[in-house]
Amino acid sequence: MKAASGVRVLALAMVLSPGVLRAEAQSLIDEYHALVRRYRENDREPALRALDSWTESQLERLRGDLADLRGSLVPGQPPSGRWDVVDMRAAVLMQTERALVYVYNKPSGVLPNAPSAHLDLAKRMIEFVDPRHEGWSEFRLEWWRSVVPWIYRHTDREGVRGYTLEAVGLFPKDIEVRLAVGTAFELSLRSDWAATPDVPAEPDAGHRVFLKRRLERARTEDARLALENLTAALTLSPNHPEALLRRGRTYQLTGQDSKAVADLRAVLASVASPHHRQLARLFLGEIHQTASPPRLDEARGEYEAALLEVPGAQSARLALATVLLLLDDREGAEALAQEMLEGSAAPRADAAFFEPWSLYGLGQAPLALRTFSRMRTELWPPKP
Repeated sequence: MKAASGVRVLALAMVLSPGVLRAEAQSLIDEYHALVRRYRENDREPALRALDSWTESQLERLRGDLADLRGSLVPGQPPSGRWDVVDMRAAVLMQTERALVYVYNKPSGVLPNAPSAHLDLAKRMIEFVDPRHEGWSEFRLEWWRSVVPWIYRHTDREGVRGYTLEAVGLFPKDIEVRLAVGTAFELSLRSDWAATPDVPAEPDAGHRVFLKRRLERARTEDARLALENLTAALTLSPNHPEALLRRGRTYQLTGQDSKAVADLRAVLASVASPHHRQLARLFLGEIHQTASPPRLDEARGEYEAALLEVPGAQSARLALATVLLLLDDREGAEALAQEMLEGSAAPRADAAFFEPWSLYGLGQAPLALRTFSRMRTELWPPKP
């Protein structure tokens, strides 16, 4: 028995020896580096599929194992190892692309924090490169601009808060970052403030009250962060129509109607697109419609003006039809409904690209995805 016990102790010591652990770490790094090189060479899909087999614990281990790379890429000197700056750029983009798929498509079998594991590794790779490297500071800023606008879709609330607030800390005077962060928190209010969500059924009444209060505190904090960042964006660009529109909407959703009206009127007075102008009109109409007592004639005027801004949009027709029913104009409401089913107002296959309300719910994500696509294109320049 003693001999068998001694063998087990010796085997355990060998497994846990520093040399064995270093060899395992290097093997993991080598495997990962091979995937990065495949992605770098535009063998993209196979590299991403191979990355899918990696567990979160492997990605977390890799973050620690790669720590030795910090400081190995110094401007004006050749890399001290096999990794170069382009490898780092490819690794960041590969991890970010994988996180994007998880956040948008939410494939079955993926744990909720999988996007965080990929994004955290991407962020670590950015930190490994000295910012004095030519173009790296710009790459770092572009990466944050490409991540913040869609990270709000992630189910990990603390992860969302961490990334958005870190972005603000790094780039407090960048209007794109400020607008993206403000938009993320404003969009989190859109469904929550419109109607108080039901608290999950709990046998303990005291726990139900606790959950409701915690939800209310979270909303209050989201509203504060939305207003803080949208106001910062407007400090950088006082007449920015998107920032005015979203701050006005935040004021509206938090019951500050007079401030909301001021911002929404400012959108109409600025050089705004028809999409922005229609949304401002819709929000103003909603304020009139939900007032106590309702101002239905004023709401109808705003909805009619909204329809003129983007004649093919359905949201303005629906809003106008609703208020006409409230005004007992059933004939007018039916005529609008008929327009939506027939003729030029019928929905198009690509209606989402022309419907302001659909685009509004996407926030800055379309712009962010274009930024990310451009970053990938720069990694894979067109062949001569």
